[in-house]
Amino acid sequence: MRQPAYGAKLLAARRAGRTPLTVHVIVSEDPYLSYRCNLFCDDHPELKLKPSEFEPGRFDWRALTGCLTDIFDADGQYDAAPERFRPLVIEIGRLAGPVWINTLNHPPLAPQWLSWWPHEVEGINVKRREAWGRAFIAWCDGRWAEPARAA
Repeated sequence: MRQPAYGAKLLAARRAGRTPLTVHVIVSEDPYLSYRCNLFCDDHPELKLKPSEFEPGRFDWRALTGCLTDIFDADGQYDAAPERFRPLVIEIGRLAGPVWINTLNHPPLAPQWLSWWPHEVEGINVKRREAWGRAFIAWCDGRWAEPARAA
């Protein structure tokens, strides 16, 4: 198995204790494309994948374990090649926390809303979504904690 672009860097950061809440996976033939969301007001690490290089089981997605994963489908694979795009989302969903799909022609989609999302993956992913929710609440509590009052 190989890492998607920037996967090894993200995995090394995680091993060093820097676990992001959110990661962007940019699916595009354009290696220079970047994606900026307004989620939580921070920059998020990006992994990049050329659709032409994807084959089920070829990539190691461990760097996404437990993270909210925002898949940005820049080339329209969701509509143009669903038989290739769906296995990608399912592979990511086995390890990630919440998964969102951003496409060119649809509002943001959560795969658990879609008929092709397997029940066995949902059983795994729902637990990761719940754990991510707890981590997000803790992050918010730390970020916006009320300053201690001087006595």
